[in-house]
Amino acid sequence: MKLGIKKSTDHYEDIILRSFKTAWRHKELWLFATIASFANTGVIFSNVTLALSQLQPASSFHSEILQTNLENIPVVATWVYKIFSLNINQFSLIVILVVLILVGLGIVVIASQQFLITGLHHSIKNKKNLGLPELSKEVKHLHVIRLFAINAIVYLALTIIITGAAIPLSALLVEDSDFYNYLVYSAFYLVLFPISFVLNVLGIFSLINVIRRNQGLVDSVKHSFKLLKQNWLVMFELSLLVFAINIGVVFIGLLGVATLASILSFLAFLSLATGTTLILNIIAIIGAILFTTFSIFFFGMLVTFNYTIWMQLSEKIEGSGIIPIIENLGGVFINHRKK
Repeated sequence: MKLGIKKSTDHYEDIILRSFKTAWRHKELWLFATIASFANTGVIFSNVTLALSQLQPASSFHSEILQTNLENIPVVATWVYKIFSLNINQFSLIVILVVLILVGLGIVVIASQQFLITGLHHSIKNKKNLGLPELSKEVKHLHVIRLFAINAIVYLALTIIITGAAIPLSALLVEDSDFYNYLVYSAFYLVLFPISFVLNVLGIFSLINVIRRNQGLVDSVKHSFKLLKQNWLVMFELSLLVFAINIGVVFIGLLGVATLASILSFLAFLSLATGTTLILNIIAIIGAILFTTFSIFFFGMLVTFNYTIWMQLSEKIEGSGIIPIIENLGGVFINHRKK
């Protein structure tokens, strides 16, 4: 059984190492990955964790909202006056422009997601890289519609569930008892994490199946549900492992940002001694370029890595399969009791 446990960990290690190498090799996909991250990052537990961690006790939450709303009344009133001052043609034009911009941005995000998954699929399955012209030929309108539908369904379902849980959670929290709040948080996490896990896994595998197996919306979800039912423990173990890796990588990224910000702040301070704003403006421009480049590289690499992990896992579980570590540990315990 110890050999079984080692084999399971070897599978996970192989998936993670292969995913890292693939993500690092395909730097041409990093920009698409950064844009695609607005739809789905490939991280299973991040949305629930981020949403619930920002909640506060209802009493302080309501007072903060009231204060913020009171401060924003003059701004809102100004905008309302401007909107009602428009004639029907101007108002219609603004609405049409806003809708077109939102639709355009949505198409760019979903198309980037398709570029990313398609490029990774060809790299993993066919062991070949596709350039931008080849990738462009692979983009299909039906795939874009299916990917959009999957993203929208998962996002809507998670939003409803998290919002529905956030209201009673905020009401149960109190300002003067951290221990009590930890217990309340723990209870809600125990309920929401499995739901988030199921929805996100179904979402990411459905996205992959649309490209990898050229399946329709219903078939891709059905196939993903079948994989989840048969391999949920493997997916859960890998989800926790990937979640931990992402936390570590984000921490390193924040250290990098802090270091870069410190250097730029020091240079800006020195430039003030010259008594001219030219050097300060140059430093600001360089800083903006560096931060933008770093963000694309960092998020592009991280998102590509996450997508690759699930695509590698999809190949594994539909091939030789993986026995979960927990299942192997259970076997070790049973054999030990028999002895």
